[in-house]
Amino acid sequence: MFAGSILDLEPDTPYEARFVLSDPDGLVGQSGKTLTKVVKVRTRPEPMPAVGGKVYHVYPTDYNGARIEPAFDGLMCAYNYYCGGGDTVTAGRPRIKPGDTVLMHAGVYKYHPEYYTGDRTINSTTPVEGTYYLTARGTPEKPIVIKAAGDGEVIFDGNGNFNLFNTKVADYTYFEGVTIRNTVIGIWAGTQFIAGSKGLTVKRCRFEDVNLGIFTNYAGSNNFYIADNYFIGRDDSKHHLGWNGNFWAQFNGVEGQVFPPILASYTAVLARAELQIKSIWKIQPAVGLSLFGQFGWIPASQLISLPSCIASPWGSQEFGTKSTVSWTLPVAASYLTRHGRYSL
Repeated sequence: MFAGSILDLEPDTPYEARFVLSDPDGLVGQSGKTLTKVVKVRTRPEPMPAVGGKVYHVYPTDYNGARIEPAFDGLMCAYNYYCGGGDTVTAGRPRIKPGDTVLMHAGVYKYHPEYYTGDRTINSTTPVEGTYYLTARGTPEKPIVIKAAGDGEVIFDGNGNFNLFNTKVADYTYFEGVTIRNTVIGIWAGTQFIAGSKGLTVKRCRFEDVNLGIFTNYAGSNNFYIADNYFIGRDDSKHHLGWNGNFWAQFNGVEGQVFPPILASYTAVLARAELQIKSIWKIQPAVGLSLFGQFGWIPASQLISLPSCIASPWGSQEFGTKSTVSWTLPVAASYLTRHGRYSL
């Protein structure tokens, strides 16, 4: 079986692809040594918010200015019919429907799940976890949109929790223009053998101080679209990070390094899924990236042994007009962000 990607294509565009297979020993069932096949294909359209759905406006709990109705304090109060920070939060059922949009207005959305309270200014996520469990399902034509309203920076701060957004059952959820920070897993979209979502879109978002930006290893996750995002991890960008072999043990204690290292940042995007990638703006200093069905990832410790690696030991290099990759990326991901835009 042979598999690959055709790069530098435009979205929602028909193409004619020509494949040539040759073998000097000849091909079984063929008179010659070369087989040519031409197929017609069409790239997927870029996911966009639907027209005609309801629009809900969300403000931080400390906001005191004029509001656009319908207005809500905090995301989950708009997303569900009921929200709160105590036991009853699990009773909330989605108000949001396919094609609806939640516009997040400027401010910091940060809660304290360690307190047991019904006060929504303290917590309107889940107790203990502080996770936004998104459970409504959109469709390819009508995704459920969570988008910055355009009046300033929108920051979802996990306050050091484990997982900020859980979209494992929320098919066709669409994020745009928001910052997700201070959490271990920014968007958890699937877990192997348990559950995973389809159609996740993340556009023009920023991930800061995260271990995993976007994660799924569920086999049924597919049709993800991840475009023009920043991913900023937790590792020291001035040192290579390695944990396999005695070579790295000699650096234990040197300039504050520890062996075996703490896994402060795992990957920016790890998806055992079918993805559509337009461009990754920046990944620094995340550890690795898994894309396009490449099962597994390459830690930064292995980059020094790869002669074809495009690397800059002290920071990042610009590849094209919109793509930046850091020295901690796998070679395959470096190539994809340098040369590639869309996958069939």
